[in-house]
Amino acid sequence: MNWIVFILFYLVLENITLPKSIQRFGYPFIAGALGAQNVCMGKYIAYGVSTIQDGCLTLRPDNFCAAIILCLASIIIHVIWLNKGLEKYDAYFCIIIYQTAWFMFTTISGIVVYDDMSVLSTTEQLIFAMGLITAIYGVKRISVVHKETTPDESPSDEP
Repeated sequence: MNWIVFILFYLVLENITLPKSIQRFGYPFIAGALGAQNVCMGKYIAYGVSTIQDGCLTLRPDNFCAAIILCLASIIIHVIWLNKGLEKYDAYFCIIIYQTAWFMFTTISGIVVYDDMSVLSTTEQLIFAMGLITAIYGVKRISVVHKETTPDESPSDEP
């Protein structure tokens, strides 16, 4: 399901003119989000390899092969998407968005796959949510503070 969402978002970025404030988040965000999926896929692959018994997989072979293929594809595709963002926008901005999306999606994937929220109290869940909101706010503030300069502008032209 994640792949479908990421590919649809990529198609929107490629084919629809979005406001610059949204578009500049696009490529680094989907690159980080897709790259984060490697953590869960890698853990599944490692689990599959570590539980081989008598030379046979203990997992369904079709799921195991699909995880390997998707993991390899996501490694390549997320780097391509990050590079597309770096072609158009400042590296400082793109890397911050990329790393934040990576962190959030790795964490959220772990919560979903391993049901981590079920062991947290309501207070701990609220603190976790506040942490995510704080990260989003921090990235938003950095993106406002760090405005890109066009080739005609020099850093001294900025207020």
